[in-house]
Amino acid sequence: PAYLSHDTIAGCLQALRAQTWRDFEVVVADSSPDPRTSGIVEEGFPEVRLVRSPARLLPHGARNLGATHARAALLVFSDPDVYPRADWLAALLAAHRRTGGVVVGALADHGTSWLGRGMHLCKFSKWLPGQPEAEVDNAPTANLLVPRAIFDELGGLRGERFLADAWFSWQLRQHGRVLHFAPAAVVAHHHPSTLGEFLRE
Repeated sequence: PAYLSHDTIAGCLQALRAQTWRDFEVVVADSSPDPRTSGIVEEGFPEVRLVRSPARLLPHGARNLGATHARAALLVFSDPDVYPRADWLAALLAAHRRTGGVVVGALADHGTSWLGRGMHLCKFSKWLPGQPEAEVDNAPTANLLVPRAIFDELGGLRGERFLADAWFSWQLRQHGRVLHFAPAAVVAHHHPSTLGEFLRE
């Protein structure tokens, strides 16, 4: 999902281009009001499928849109300000093969500022790298693999909700699905928000 993501999306797509696992497609669902983000995608990343929405979409509405254009049986969700390690997809797939279900990967902090580190710990302390592989009760969509059949069974994400990943996790658990944490599947999350933006979120 992309919205005014011109400052970070090139780094995200470059990290995806460097993945050791190669059998995947990338769909960017952009609802930005100007062409800066889509221009970066179109000019620098011709292998990416770009889907434009004329109306503003919250992140999970954009994920739903992207999922309708994806062709694979496994969906992997991330963010335009997330930079995966080169073995990220390989590690997610290995965990999925072991468990057969939904997999959430680890989220490291990208950067060294005290504000960014504080925001990261407030939001993602449950999914830091280096923790043991385990069942978890919640799965952020910044680093999530879900089989399409399960995604469709639950009707996708609540696109009108900003924190629809928490709702989706609750629904998964209510339907008897286990959320597996795979600490080896690491992405670095960039936190460009100001303190005011973070407090409002």
